[in-house]
Amino acid sequence: MSIRAINRLRPLTLVCGLGLVMAIAASAQVSTNQTTNRQNVSLRSVPSGSKMKFQGVVISRDADTFTIRDRSRADYQVLISDNTSIKTNGGFLRSGKKYPVTDILRGLIVEVEGRGNSQGQLVADKIRFNESDMRPRSLLTRASAQSRKTNSALPVRWMSSTPSPPRPDSRSPR
Repeated sequence: MSIRAINRLRPLTLVCGLGLVMAIAASAQVSTNQTTNRQNVSLRSVPSGSKMKFQGVVISRDADTFTIRDRSRADYQVLISDNTSIKTNGGFLRSGKKYPVTDILRGLIVEVEGRGNSQGQLVADKIRFNESDMRPRSLLTRASAQSRKTNSALPVRWMSSTPSPPRPDSRSPR
């Protein structure tokens, strides 16, 4: 190819490259909007004043609210007030052990009972869960807090893809 032919192809190459970059950027923006819409569509509102009871998994947690997903894959936003009772199921005379609001974390299976407010949230009167669901989470939380406190990680054993040579055994005959 001559230099003249290369100079003619430069603008075409530049236009094709710019078009490719714009197409990638547009497809990334569309997929982000679709993900946001999917999250908003699945959040169901609770009618104002109606008493409801849900059981589901905590999928997100904010300061005074959290979102649970029930078995039918519907998401509900739950508002925690000062009057909300947070306890475990069962116990002596079905009283259960009290827990602070901070122990409601993602992944915890809860049963929530309350009334709807004007924003479509469920204002929780009672939040109940099994203590056995809380135990592994509290152990992990304690372990991670301790490792942050000591600023050291657990030792990691690295495995190589090549086997190490066998060590001579003092017991084996030569």
